[in-house]
Amino acid sequence: MLGAVRAHSLSVSRSSPSSDLFFYIYIYMLRIISFQIFRFSLACLLQKLYCNFPPN
Repeated sequence: MLGAVRAHSLSVSRSSPSSDLFFYIYIYMLRIISFQIFRFSLACLLQKLYCNFPPN
């Protein structure tokens, strides 16, 4: 998926250099959002495990 977006961006960036910067900002935001979602789901999973198996 990222490869397709990158290829599309490269074909667009030949006409306008500003789209390349927009693409990097877009990828950066996407990585931050996906990391936040991953961290949140991991915390929920750990909490469920902790509730199911309480320490003795």
